Amino acid sequence: TSTTPPPPLPTVIVRAAIDAVQLQKVAEQSEKISRGEVFICTESGELVAGSDMADIIRVDPETGAIRPRALADLDRPWVMKGDSEQMGTFVRKAYPDRTYGQLGYRVSAHVLKGFTEETRTLGDDLRLVIAVPNESFVDDVIGNLVTLSLGTSAAPLAVVLLLTLWSGYLKFFAGTQPDAEIGLMTRLS
Repeated sequence: TSTTPPPPLPTVIVRAAIDAVQLQKVAEQSEKISRGEVFICTESGELVAGSDMADIIRVDPETGAIRPRALADLDRPWVMKGDSEQMGTFVRKAYPDRTYGQLGYRVSAHVLKGFTEETRTLGDDLRLVIAVPNESFVDDVIGNLVTLSLGTSAAPLAVVLLLTLWSGYLKFFAGTQPDAEIGLMTRLS
């Protein structure tokens, strides 16, 4: 038997980098469309991309280690403070028809799906979290009146157009015979 200790194991340092430029563009375009704030995160809630990548990383002040920030750690009014488990469940399940309201925002989580063969499986791990201010939405009471008000404002124009067409018909087509009796509508026009 040998009393010599085994040689020390080599120290392994691994560096992983993600090129998130394309995901950042997805977040920027989604923000333009929704007029809100958009983040792409993992199923567990770790942020991957956003329009401002400074929001994505967290630096440990003691060690200097850089890690992805969790969605629940964002300093935003729409984030569920103090209940990171509920926020994680909301992001993980990503029901398309479920939103929650928090301090003037509507927040929804969606499975991120790609259209090409290479990106179809994005939804297995990535979520799109969208926070839109409430003032971007039409009020429930006033929204129902929009169709009625459009119809009411178009009614006078429609009546004038119909009377103009009727007058033109009577003037040019109804009175072409010399012996035709002049009707009441023709006299009024």
